[in-house]
Amino acid sequence: MNSSWRACAAPIIARVLAETTGKPPEDVRAALRAAYPFGVRRHHPYRIWCDEIRVQTGRRKITLRARRQQGRPVSPPDGRQQELFGEDQPCI
Repeated sequence: MNSSWRACAAPIIARVLAETTGKPPEDVRAALRAAYPFGVRRHHPYRIWCDEIRVQTGRRKITLRARRQQGRPVSPPDGRQQELFGEDQPCI
């Protein structure tokens, strides 16, 4: 299930973070604060906004299941798994 609040917030946050790369954290926070699109900062939309900031800045990891539900691209599997589970390996 994809959250419409998150779908709206994610590209805005990504754009602001890209524009403020290399700037001090105070400037980044101020730019994110100014870019908030949902009006009053309370209730569910604001919580989603803050959570998406945490996810995109790496302060919170999301599970594979949540990543799929949110429509985010799933990270590629570890290349070493092909050695263990590859189709070219004979079954014992």
